[in-house]
Amino acid sequence: MSRMSEAFDALDRRRWLSPSLAGCVEAELRDVTSAIDGYLRAFAAGTMSDTVCASRVEELSAEEAPSSSVA
Repeated sequence: MSRMSEAFDALDRRRWLSPSLAGCVEAELRDVTSAIDGYLRAFAAGTMSDTVCASRVEELSAEEAPSSSVA
Protein backbone atom coordinates (compact mmCIF):
# COMPACT_ATOMS: atom_id res chain seq x y z
CA MET A 1 0.00 0.00 0.00
CA SER A 2 1.37 3.44 -0.91
CA ARG A 3 1.93 6.10 1.69
CA MET A 4 -0.81 8.21 0.12
CA SER A 5 -3.26 5.30 0.39
CA GLU A 6 -2.20 4.83 3.99
CA ALA A 7 -2.81 8.52 4.63
CA PHE A 8 -6.31 8.35 3.16
CA ASP A 9 -7.04 5.19 5.17
CA ALA A 10 -5.79 6.91 8.31
CA LEU A 11 -8.07 9.84 7.54
CA ASP A 12 -11.04 7.46 7.26
CA ARG A 13 -10.20 6.07 10.71
CA ARG A 14 -10.14 9.57 12.21
CA ARG A 15 -13.84 10.25 12.30
CA TRP A 16 -13.32 12.23 15.51
CA LEU A 17 -11.70 15.05 13.50
CA SER A 18 -13.76 18.18 13.19
CA PRO A 19 -15.16 18.70 9.70
CA SER A 20 -12.93 21.75 9.17
CA LEU A 21 -9.78 19.89 10.24
CA ALA A 22 -10.70 16.88 8.12
CA GLY A 23 -11.21 19.24 5.18
CA CYS A 24 -7.76 20.74 5.74
CA VAL A 25 -6.16 17.30 5.85
CA GLU A 26 -7.98 16.24 2.68
CA ALA A 27 -6.89 19.46 0.93
CA GLU A 28 -3.26 18.88 1.92
CA LEU A 29 -3.42 15.30 0.63
CA ARG A 30 -4.89 16.51 -2.66
CA ASP A 31 -2.12 19.12 -2.97
CA VAL A 32 0.59 16.55 -2.33
CA THR A 33 -0.98 14.09 -4.75
CA SER A 34 -1.16 16.83 -7.38
CA ALA A 35 2.49 17.77 -6.80
CA ILE A 36 3.60 14.14 -7.10
CA ASP A 37 1.57 13.77 -10.31
CA GLY A 38 3.28 16.86 -11.70
CA TYR A 39 6.74 15.49 -10.92
CA LEU A 40 5.87 12.16 -12.52
CA ARG A 41 4.51 13.92 -15.64
CA ALA A 42 7.71 15.99 -15.88
CA PHE A 43 9.79 12.83 -15.59
CA ALA A 44 7.69 11.07 -18.23
CA ALA A 45 8.06 14.08 -20.55
CA GLY A 46 11.83 14.02 -20.09
CA THR A 47 12.03 17.44 -18.45
CA MET A 48 13.07 16.11 -15.04
CA SER A 49 15.75 13.55 -14.25
CA ASP A 50 14.86 10.33 -12.46
CA THR A 51 17.12 11.29 -9.55
CA VAL A 52 15.44 14.67 -8.98
CA CYS A 53 11.95 13.23 -9.48
CA ALA A 54 12.55 10.36 -7.05
CA SER A 55 14.00 12.71 -4.45
CA ARG A 56 11.06 15.11 -4.59
CA VAL A 57 8.46 12.34 -4.57
CA GLU A 58 10.16 10.69 -1.58
CA GLU A 59 10.23 14.00 0.30
CA LEU A 60 6.55 14.64 -0.35
CA SER A 61 5.58 11.08 0.55
CA ALA A 62 7.51 11.23 3.82
CA GLU A 63 6.06 14.64 4.64
CA GLU A 64 2.49 13.43 4.23
CA ALA A 65 2.87 9.98 5.78
CA PRO A 66 0.29 9.32 8.52
CA SER A 67 1.51 10.32 11.94
CA SER A 68 1.15 7.78 14.72
CA SER A 69 0.69 10.67 17.17
CA VAL A 70 -2.58 11.67 15.47
CA ALA A 71 -4.10 8.19 15.13
